[in-house]
Amino acid sequence: MVFPEEYFNDEVREGFYVSSLMKTFWAAQLEALEEVDRLCKRHGIRWFADNGTLLGAVRHGGYVPWDDDLDICMLRDDYERFYELAEKELPEGYQAIRFGREGEFWEMLIRLTNARSLPVTDPEKYRKYHYCPFAVGVDIFPLDYVSPDPKKEAERKILVKNILNVAGFVGHEGKFGKEVAELLDRIEEISGKKLDRKKDLKFQLYKLADHYASQFGPEGCKEVVLMPYWVDHDDHNYRLEWFQHSVKLPFELGEIAAPAAYDKVLRTEYGSYLDIVREGGVHDYPAYGKQELVLREAAGGRLPYRFSSYFRKELITDGTERKLVRARDRAPDFADTLEKIAGKLPLLLGAGEHDAFAELLSQLQGGAIQVGTMIEERYGEGTRTVGLLEALCEDLYRANEAVFSEGEDDPAAAIEQILRRAGEIREEAQEELFAKKEAVFLVSRASGWEYLKPFWEKRARDDAWDVVLLYTPYYHKNFDGTVRAEISERDLLPEGFMPAADYDFEKRLPDEIYIQEPYDQCDYVRTLPDRCFAFHLRFVTDHLIYVPAFETDEIAEGEERAIGNMDHYVTAPAFCYADVIHVRSEALKAIYVDKLCEFAGEDTRGIWERKLKARETENDGVPKAAELPESWKELALKEDGGRKKILLLYTGIGTMIEYGEKSIRKLREVLDLLENSREELMTVWRTPKDFGEQLAENDPALMKQYEELRRRFENEGLGIADEESGDERIVSCADAYYGEASPLVQRFRRASKAVMIQNVDICQK
Repeated sequence: MVFPEEYFNDEVREGFYVSSLMKTFWAAQLEALEEVDRLCKRHGIRWFADNGTLLGAVRHGGYVPWDDDLDICMLRDDYERFYELAEKELPEGYQAIRFGREGEFWEMLIRLTNARSLPVTDPEKYRKYHYCPFAVGVDIFPLDYVSPDPKKEAERKILVKNILNVAGFVGHEGKFGKEVAELLDRIEEISGKKLDRKKDLKFQLYKLADHYASQFGPEGCKEVVLMPYWVDHDDHNYRLEWFQHSVKLPFELGEIAAPAAYDKVLRTEYGSYLDIVREGGVHDYPAYGKQELVLREAAGGRLPYRFSSYFRKELITDGTERKLVRARDRAPDFADTLEKIAGKLPLLLGAGEHDAFAELLSQLQGGAIQVGTMIEERYGEGTRTVGLLEALCEDLYRANEAVFSEGEDDPAAAIEQILRRAGEIREEAQEELFAKKEAVFLVSRASGWEYLKPFWEKRARDDAWDVVLLYTPYYHKNFDGTVRAEISERDLLPEGFMPAADYDFEKRLPDEIYIQEPYDQCDYVRTLPDRCFAFHLRFVTDHLIYVPAFETDEIAEGEERAIGNMDHYVTAPAFCYADVIHVRSEALKAIYVDKLCEFAGEDTRGIWERKLKARETENDGVPKAAELPESWKELALKEDGGRKKILLLYTGIGTMIEYGEKSIRKLREVLDLLENSREELMTVWRTPKDFGEQLAENDPALMKQYEELRRRFENEGLGIADEESGDERIVSCADAYYGEASPLVQRFRRASKAVMIQNVDICQK
């Protein structure tokens, strides 16, 4: 699969932070799924996204941001065929694991993995799987048929549940107590199967459970189940007809197979599945946590992308202002020194110490040249202060000539002129060089500028400050730190930015530097030029200020996944080295402080309390509303120049195929309502990618009816079909959403805009 380098940047989705390491894990999983899909296509095996993967496809257009695995399902007959073919036809290194394999794998599913050992060190495989160092894979669940005979199904369900419960108590050696022995006897009696107590009893029990899970076939069957959930919780049972048709749904940068009745499947599994719940799941997050321990050991106990590998408590800045010596400070200081030395010159002349007199003049001239050079490097040529320093050099020359030549100049008068010049230099430097301080804003990713912009605007409005906008490319790197790609987003930034490489931090020593990258070298994928690391910048400014380039939602107590993710972006170099850190709110600051104390020690709490600042206004960094696309304006604007309300109408492929004629009747009714509201309402109609192709393939007659409705929509000027505008622009410009569930629903909700979910069962006609 093709992923642009930018895909692997960390980001915030639905208010939840997704690390760059997780992005590589996702991409590697999608590569593994592609291998599954290839095999299935060769042999006519059908598969469907399931569980959190199906939820992510429908609700988010990709992974659920706080999920990290890929779940698919197959009807039992396809499941068994796939297992038989997997070891023979999947690429070298893949393995299809079922219960009893790999020691402690005891689950009623196939776990397909792309590696047989850890960590992944083969360079070719490392590149193919997008530099993910972990073994990844896909969980494949069997959909087992439910007996049409309720009595037989109840007996099977109880038997499988009892077998799995007993399997949880026994070891491989067959050691168990009296109570388990009685249960084993009972299982043998009901099943008619004999269990060998001297062999691997756990494996025998799982094999027996799997046998009964697959006991019934499709004949007369109307329901299918995910057996482990079915026997334990009475859920994950679906109508077989829901898996009659499959559709392709957008998923990350590609597509994923799903049952056309995905809405019904998700409602059965999750209820109101459009509601956000960030916790839950049946495995630890992140899924690669145990593998990371193996990777750490293989890397000599240090992981280069973890700040804990570099952290030293003594390097934490305490949040108090530093005061660096700058060019603007050197001129007044030099003037003070000049006055003191000039006061000694008459004494040297009176004592006849002419050589010492000449030496002092030479030192003063060298100092004037040095200070003048510093000022020009910082403020450029042509400053009045440098002009006075040049005039001082001439004064010093005349003083020397007055002593050592037979000219008419009076040495005492020359010394008086030097003293007067010292006063002029001090006054001019204070007026000219102290007029403004300098604030530097350093940006690498254009998406972060909106969060930094309010701070820039505040300084730009203040006459006491000069502002400098700098951009730097960033680099994508390998696990060992070597760089593989340079990425510049300069063209995505507004005018006024200059290359950071052209700015000399050491010579200019800005009063403030605002940064947005917290990681320095401690990110799995991305890094900056060394000179732009927080570690180095803190030495060349009085105030190093970190403003995150992203913003998460508030984190509540108990949201373990969100809190765990803070190990990537909070226990990071910028928090250690910056003097001020801006966060979203006081509540989030408290969470951050606790996390940092857990990382650096409770004795550092006062430092974090001082350095972290809650943002002053809730609207800082919120993007402005986008301008209407040109193609919308003719229909969106009223005759008086005002703007109509804009409705996004979304028609999904699943609803259309699953409900057929009902969907057409509902759409016809919607168009009638739009026609009656056309003076005040303009509609943007959107469908997913490949909607037409999928509908025509599944139901050509339905496709013709749909096309008639689209022609009516366009011919009557009810709105515009827009498949090109980006989601962000759609959400920004539209006032409300109407249609079936889609990833756009969450975007509209987060923008506090009205969302109406279509119900095709409710029709007026």
